[in-house]
Amino acid sequence: DECWRLAAAELSCRSSREILYQCGRLAFYDGREEAISAYLPHMKGMLPAVPKNVRVFLRFWVAMLESKNGYTLVAARTLQELFPSLEDGPYCSLNKERHAKEVLDVAFDLERNLRRIYEASSAVWLSARGKVPLTPILQEGDAEA
Repeated sequence: DECWRLAAAELSCRSSREILYQCGRLAFYDGREEAISAYLPHMKGMLPAVPKNVRVFLRFWVAMLESKNGYTLVAARTLQELFPSLEDGPYCSLNKERHAKEVLDVAFDLERNLRRIYEASSAVWLSARGKVPLTPILQEGDAEA
């Protein structure tokens, strides 16, 4: 909480991209919804104004905050674009790569489950309409999932 008070005092004196960026990173690790909601719009707003060499890092933290804010699929799209840069090259970071992999894994599971729900509801709807017989929804490999 002391960190937030210091940041608020500094931002009230002068607006600083660096302070907003660091507060956004802190909001991710803090994890509180109010902190994420407070800094995410500012970080998104900075995207067009920051130099290209900083934009990768800013986009990464925006995606991480979006993921913590419940927008996992939106965050995953950004992280998929950024992932090659996080693995290799001037933006390489094992810590960021690990965080990105965690979000991408959650998004992959979410998409897979959404697809299964859609397929199951479509099969039930078609069966109710008499279009096709209802077949087992679970495949052999899905039983352990």
